[in-house]
Amino acid sequence: MFSSTGEVFLEREFDIKNQRSFLRRVAYTDISLDHLFVGSVVNVFTRQLLIEDYGDEFTRRNLQQLQERTLALIKPDGIPYMGKIIEAICCSGLIIKQLRMCKLSRGQAKDFYKAHMDKPFFEELANHMSSGPCVAMELVAEDAIAKWRLLLGPTSTEVARMKAPSSIRANFGTDSTRNAVHGADSYDSARRVVTYFIFI
Repeated sequence: MFSSTGEVFLEREFDIKNQRSFLRRVAYTDISLDHLFVGSVVNVFTRQLLIEDYGDEFTRRNLQQLQERTLALIKPDGIPYMGKIIEAICCSGLIIKQLRMCKLSRGQAKDFYKAHMDKPFFEELANHMSSGPCVAMELVAEDAIAKWRLLLGPTSTEVARMKAPSSIRANFGTDSTRNAVHGADSYDSARRVVTYFIFI
């Protein structure tokens, strides 16, 4: 339970089989608010607990607004740098909720990038995205979309090297298509692409 003072409390539970309580309501310092979102697994006194829902409306209101979701996609050209990219994500305060490696067909790549269908680079992008494996990650954090976009850097790797030299695209990209990673640019786009990769 999340209190109005910002502390995380664990509620007492009752063990029916042994007829005893096994956890009292106590402030628990090993869990931070960053770990509290639906779908997260937390360790409490050596027990792994899956957070399936919020305990009450107060907790829902206060935690749901802190946790925004977005998609991080490592493109085929970024796969050789996957470890370094994931390390950068973790160091930035973003939490990887789900991770999945997949290979898009050309049709799936076209569908995923359909917003760019009328752009001259569309065919090249679809070809590239279907040329090898990708890693899709659902990221969770306060302002996750903005944090991920900042970590990505500009789409063009040349611009990224000038304006954001420590960004992922500046370090691992080669051009505007082969720029190592993809990120949603808005809440609606993030929701669509996260859902897309959950069901692909």
